[in-house]
Amino acid sequence: MSLRSFRRVCVLAVLIGCVGAVAVVLMRRSRPAPHPPAKPPAAALRIDEDPWFRLDQARKRSLEVAGTERAATVEKLCSTCHVLPAADCEPKDLWPSKIQEMYHYATTARPIQKELIPDISW
Repeated sequence: MSLRSFRRVCVLAVLIGCVGAVAVVLMRRSRPAPHPPAKPPAAALRIDEDPWFRLDQARKRSLEVAGTERAATVEKLCSTCHVLPAADCEPKDLWPSKIQEMYHYATTARPIQKELIPDISW
């Protein structure tokens, strides 16, 4: 085999290799992408039919009622001796101790009629 024919064979081999590599790349690109999991039907997403959601809503309503009753009790307790203070006069984390302190003050040091003092045993 002459040098010239050897070069032709090498060039041909390189060209065949390149064409093969391009073919592999094109085949990989033509594969369909994997599909994401299907979303549940819209009927399955109705939150008002979920029993856990209904239970949470009922609990939230009961806590709101309890909070409203507590607020009314605290307002009645504070109003027995003085004007109801603004909510921002004390940090919120100090409210329970201040309410206990004022309740103790109303029942001992400055006794007020028992029927005027609300029960704060929550």
